[in-house]
Amino acid sequence: MPDLTIRATDLHARARAAGHILRPLCGNREVPCTVYGPPVRRGKAIAAHSGGVGESYFKAWLFASCVRDIVCRYHEIWVPRDNSASLLLTQSYLTILWQNRAKRELEQVVCVHCEPCNDGGGASIVYRRGPHLHVAKADQPLPRAHFLLTLGSEDTSFSSLAAFNSILGKVVALVSAEVLPQYQP
Repeated sequence: MPDLTIRATDLHARARAAGHILRPLCGNREVPCTVYGPPVRRGKAIAAHSGGVGESYFKAWLFASCVRDIVCRYHEIWVPRDNSASLLLTQSYLTILWQNRAKRELEQVVCVHCEPCNDGGGASIVYRRGPHLHVAKADQPLPRAHFLLTLGSEDTSFSSLAAFNSILGKVVALVSAEVLPQYQP
């Protein structure tokens, strides 16, 4: 699988592009995405939010969806590639959470993520590198299963930023069309 890289100077533009891609989850409203200040794994994180992130850690940032009791979390981690001015995508996570009002807590529904640089062993490594789905609200052990969303085209998922954006856009559209409506009153 090819590495997905961008120039470090393009990180803020990447944050704007990610916010645009996430719009279907919010009724086509732009989602603010910010480059997180402190270093993350020697690199930088981009994360979505609903505004007012303050000093909190980027993995705590949430943004409202178009469904009353559903909130979302999205982040990407970009790390320096060798000694160049390029950054390498190592993680992209989209998590859909249901606000369980009775328990006053958030419960993960699904998580779609990829770790394109994951070189850990195991037979499921091909499913873990590309964008894949975890169904959290299911009986164990199903939540640990990796459902690859690009089966058959996993080698092109990271061939370019445009290819990744296209796949991410399709994943967002899928979640918006198939998951969010299930939680509408």
